Amino acid sequence: MLVERGGWFFVGDSVTEQHFFSMSCMLYPHVRATPDYSLTGGSGPRDWPQHLYLNPSSPLVTQLKLPSGFDIERTPLVTFRRVDLLFDTHELDSIHRAIHSGGNASTEIPDTLFGPKASESYNLSPKAYLEQFMQPLPEGNYKTLIVSTAGHWTTGSLPGARDPEDIQAGATNPGVYKTDDKS
Repeated sequence: MLVERGGWFFVGDSVTEQHFFSMSCMLYPHVRATPDYSLTGGSGPRDWPQHLYLNPSSPLVTQLKLPSGFDIERTPLVTFRRVDLLFDTHELDSIHRAIHSGGNASTEIPDTLFGPKASESYNLSPKAYLEQFMQPLPEGNYKTLIVSTAGHWTTGSLPGARDPEDIQAGATNPGVYKTDDKS
């Protein structure tokens, strides 16, 4: 199915990464995974693209009808991109400033959602991961985009979204995009 009908492209946080890992276990030995983390001591940058490719030695290869342009070495079946907040920091700050600009903007609203107290998160512009999703054969052949993230949408990752009246509050899900309390 992933060969003949198109692959899956996962975008999300560590929970989504675990779904990707589970798929690699379920599809083994018919797929090979990249990057090979054994070469880097078992880990690497968390935002590296991770891919599952059809294993050329799989007995399934002879049963599949490979699409024209499909390259076993270059065409991923499944890809995972670690993107915790679905946007890069500049895009989120721009959205934040646009929402809080105007007549009812409080001077308490910070100019950025991030800063030195922000917990680590991996961010990438939708432009970057959608360009990868849309790549034609042989570099891509995706038909399904799966987006799943939520755990990082807290004031731990976005300290600029903390309630200015209660800045000591722990990491909570902020009302980041609430534009008008009176409506």
